[in-house]
Amino acid sequence: MTDPFQRVILLCSGGIGSYYGSQLSKTVDVLLVDIKSHVDSVNSGGLMVKDLDQGSYYLNAVANLEAVSEECLLVLMTKPHESERALSEIKNLLKDDTIILVLQNGLGKEKTVKSIVQCEIVRGLSMTDVEFTSPGVVDIKFKGDIIPKTGQGQRIKLLLESCGLPVRLTGDMDHEIWRKL
Repeated sequence: MTDPFQRVILLCSGGIGSYYGSQLSKTVDVLLVDIKSHVDSVNSGGLMVKDLDQGSYYLNAVANLEAVSEECLLVLMTKPHESERALSEIKNLLKDDTIILVLQNGLGKEKTVKSIVQCEIVRGLSMTDVEFTSPGVVDIKFKGDIIPKTGQGQRIKLLLESCGLPVRLTGDMDHEIWRKL
């Protein structure tokens, strides 16, 4: 079995990414990268999650990513129109073993990522519904993800499930993406 990720970075985390960060922080080192008001709120008072896992989670958060560690999973949570700018700003920080999990709506998002960075890309699909109610506060409505049935997909599934995030593997991501459209 492949070693677990040493760190997870949620890029432009917003509501869904913040929720993932809260849950992932139970089992792995997490860094949220987001807008300053959200970052300041998370760093000063924790991240408040309203759900069955309700509570405050104390995570590290930054407005600007300055380093990426070895064995890192970077989860791309930006709005699709912001991906190119966000990835261009950090592409020189990525390591050879960095894996990018693309969890964005729409077709072809992984192609945009591959045109900017040279690391391994995994295309996933988030079915999670989160309301970002205010800086530092998220309300969870529904949770679940679809990940490709590959070696890295299995590795990501184990990580997500280890902290209570439900995941389903698929052999046909294109079909799943079309179903969500």
